[in-house]
Amino acid sequence: MDESPLQPDRFRDPLLQGLTMRLIAAGAAGASISATIAYSGTLTSLPMVLEGSIAIGSGVLTMLAMSPWRRLRALSRYLAELRRFAQQLEAVVDGTRTTPLRELIVDCEHELGRISRAAHDLAVEALTSRSHARLVNRRMNETVRRETRRAIRNLEQQAVTDPLTGLGNRRAMQARIEELLATTSASDACMAVLAIDMDRFKDINDALGHEAGDQCLVFLAHLLKAALRRDDCAIRLGGDEFIVLMPNQSEQGAMAVAKRLQDLFLQMPWSHESPPRPTLSMGLTLGHPRSTSEIDDLIRQADKALYQSKRNGRSRITSTKARA
Repeated sequence: MDESPLQPDRFRDPLLQGLTMRLIAAGAAGASISATIAYSGTLTSLPMVLEGSIAIGSGVLTMLAMSPWRRLRALSRYLAELRRFAQQLEAVVDGTRTTPLRELIVDCEHELGRISRAAHDLAVEALTSRSHARLVNRRMNETVRRETRRAIRNLEQQAVTDPLTGLGNRRAMQARIEELLATTSASDACMAVLAIDMDRFKDINDALGHEAGDQCLVFLAHLLKAALRRDDCAIRLGGDEFIVLMPNQSEQGAMAVAKRLQDLFLQMPWSHESPPRPTLSMGLTLGHPRSTSEIDDLIRQADKALYQSKRNGRSRITSTKARA
């Protein structure tokens, strides 16, 4: 198995090896000089204590003279570089780095240089991965927020929408009434309310099934969306009952809308002999509402006019007098 270049048995810095060898050689030389002087008998005329002191002193001077002072100074610089490298590496790990990553590299040929270059490469890779992770996390958060907002909008839309026809429901009508009051009450504009009911709807459900009845309701909803103005509001109250609120609309204009809806509804494809083709009965009323209760009253009047149309033979439009 290949050994890593940073494994302990391969961690041999030339500076430290050379320094160790020089110190060993200087110590050996000093010890040799001391022993030579002590056993040579050169200083036998001197007292033994003085002779021993001279021998030891000569050995020490020899050892100092042969000591690798340059390498010791290099070792001092080596230790200073090692301290600086350790401080910068800690700053990278802690995230408090204020200098470029390239400052982490120690420009030398000994082992510290190799370690610093390896640490630099690892730090670059780690910071790149961290930046990528932050980018992915930010994009995920943005996606979650966007999808959450979209889901909330969809839920809000579903809360005010009839699922079969796509028209507004009763809740949507109440919200639309509040919007309309802000304009009609200030300008004293006329509002037309049209109540719509499909003739023979129960017969269709009983004879052909609810799927055929649903197709009739969807067709009528498409007609309402296409025939009404942007400010008008079409609501499915339930079953085959619909309410249309038309702000700033005259009686003639509202009646023209009602007749056009009847004519267009007769164009719905119908291949059944029984029950006969469904038609629309309608009730129309107009007024100048200034409150929610007055609009509710207009809706009740339109509903009464609708049932008058039913009693008069279906497929009719009954209009009540406009309220002052």
